[in-house]
Amino acid sequence: MAAGTITYPYKRGVDVRGHSKMCPVQYVGPASYVAGGDANFTAGKVKLGTIEWVIPMLGIAANGLSAVMYAWNPTTEKLQAFWSKTTPAGAFPEVTDGTDLTGFSAILLCYGKG
Repeated sequence: MAAGTITYPYKRGVDVRGHSKMCPVQYVGPASYVAGGDANFTAGKVKLGTIEWVIPMLGIAANGLSAVMYAWNPTTEKLQAFWSKTTPAGAFPEVTDGTDLTGFSAILLCYGKG
């Protein structure tokens, strides 16, 4: 199973407010997406004890011609990818198995505890 890449673009790291923490991370999709989401996007990898939610963000392709929306699924605890370049018009379906998302990068704001 391919995993996306997580880096920390900000030196400040985790922001603690009361009982919650927030950590901005840069996420680059995996070379071979697995439908249902990236199970390797875990709380530990984003410097949290648990992930409560991730603000959905667009990952724009390097060529600027398409976009992927990364969204946290709290039920499955996986980061899913949905794209805008497929048919039918108006739909925003999940990215299909085996799709290379390494050209799609986004800054994600991860909220959680611990």
